[in-house]
Amino acid sequence: MADKSFDEVLGKHLAEFRHSLAISQEYLATMLRKDQTFVSKVETGKRSLAVHDFIGWINALNLSEQEISDLCMNLKKSHDE
Repeated sequence: MADKSFDEVLGKHLAEFRHSLAISQEYLATMLRKDQTFVSKVETGKRSLAVHDFIGWINALNLSEQEISDLCMNLKKSHDE
């Protein structure tokens, strides 16, 4: 994954979490009070997430502390490669 940007790696992981919950981009966007294109751009790495948007995203997906920790470790690992 070393050839992918941080935003692409983060987006991929966030999309995987969303898929595992069978939530559509449209539904997540409604929960985030954003539009579907915002979700799509984040998930494809074409848009960065501000910290407050990231917190909203993990709250909307109801990620556990362990899932958040694993996500951060995966992001660090991909950044270090």
